[in-house]
Amino acid sequence: KESEEIVKLRFSIAKQSTREGNRFDKEIHDQALGGSQPMGKLARRNMGLSIVRENRELELDDKWSQGKNVAYERWWGAELIFSKGMDDIFDVSNNKQHAQKLNDVAGRNWSDWRVDDTETDSMVKKRIKEEDYATFVCMTIKDRIWKHLEMMRKQLQKTSIVKKANRSNKRHKSVQDKAKSGIASRRAQGKIGKSDADSGMGVEERRQKIREKLEKDGLDEDVINSLEGDIIDLGYQMVFSEKSMDNPAFFSVEYHAGSLIVFINEEHTAHKQLFTILDTLDTDVEEMTRTQLQAKARRSTTAVKMLLAAWARMEDEAQDSELSALKRIRWEWGTTAQSFLPKNEDEFEED
Repeated sequence: KESEEIVKLRFSIAKQSTREGNRFDKEIHDQALGGSQPMGKLARRNMGLSIVRENRELELDDKWSQGKNVAYERWWGAELIFSKGMDDIFDVSNNKQHAQKLNDVAGRNWSDWRVDDTETDSMVKKRIKEEDYATFVCMTIKDRIWKHLEMMRKQLQKTSIVKKANRSNKRHKSVQDKAKSGIASRRAQGKIGKSDADSGMGVEERRQKIREKLEKDGLDEDVINSLEGDIIDLGYQMVFSEKSMDNPAFFSVEYHAGSLIVFINEEHTAHKQLFTILDTLDTDVEEMTRTQLQAKARRSTTAVKMLLAAWARMEDEAQDSELSALKRIRWEWGTTAQSFLPKNEDEFEED
């Protein structure tokens, strides 16, 4: 008998202040891991995936963590929530204390089920879905869990958080100034955005809404403070930052209480080929030779052209209706860009 069941996944990440714990000195420690602090020792005893059936935890499965001695592993939380209709799929034990099938797939890959070297992962998935549907479901859920865990791990492993926030803030400042002028230009043309509609919201209300949303997203305290300062204290309606995303988009546009935050996806190849290179130009330019500077400039230029090439190919592969929509977006984006880009080279100069 067929039925439709809902499986929920819930993820969380500890704030930097929590990870720091007691007696943590930022000036001495570059990494806000806090594993040796009392809070870290407490978190160590609660590592793993919480498997919850009918609102009761069956078990805390530590197979999903990378080991008790890996400090950053204790700072993420993950729950898998389901009802009794999934018991057969997850192979829940009679005493309702264990989900064997989920436990079995925690450390496995699709390639483990290959019949020979010619079978690809996509072929394996298709075959397993027909031959062993329970395994297919568990592996699909496992992939989703690991994708989110890897994203959180990368965030937790980042070092020199304060230095990164300061460097990013400095790099974005001049762009945000120009974006502010661009927005004013669009308003003068009668173009009104959703962020304009909330411009009359109270300062403290905006501050609270922005902080709540960014904290919920798991951003580090220094990054939140930097964005809050730019939006509330300096009055930028559009600001820029970076974060890891679990999708292939190069960037995201998020609306926050009368302001726009453009987040650049740190997991995207374009981030590495563009912004990582440009960061080194901000910090290491005095130590670079002319040849090294030219090489980095060429790489960045190539990356921009490849982004345009990807768009061109996307248009080339689109069907008639899709092509019309893409062309319209390209034209409208180009028109809007005219309001934001400086008209001459002198206006690109920074203070």
